[in-house]
Amino acid sequence: MEWIFEGIGTNILVLIVTFLLGGFTGYKIGIHQKTNLKQSAGDNATQSQTGIINNYYGDKQK
Repeated sequence: MEWIFEGIGTNILVLIVTFLLGGFTGYKIGIHQKTNLKQSAGDNATQSQTGIINNYYGDKQK
C-alpha cells in the first residue's frame, strides 16, 4: 500500500510550481498589452466595436 502514495508529494510540489510559473508568465504577458477600442453608434442603433491589441512597445500585433 505504501507504493501508491510514494510519488504524491513530488506531484503536488510540481503542480504548485507549475501554477506559480504559469500565473507569473500570464501576468507578464497580460500587463504588457493594451487594447484600443473604437465604438460607433447613433441613436437607437446597434453598436459595433472593433479593437486592436498593441504590445508594450506600441507595435500592432498581427
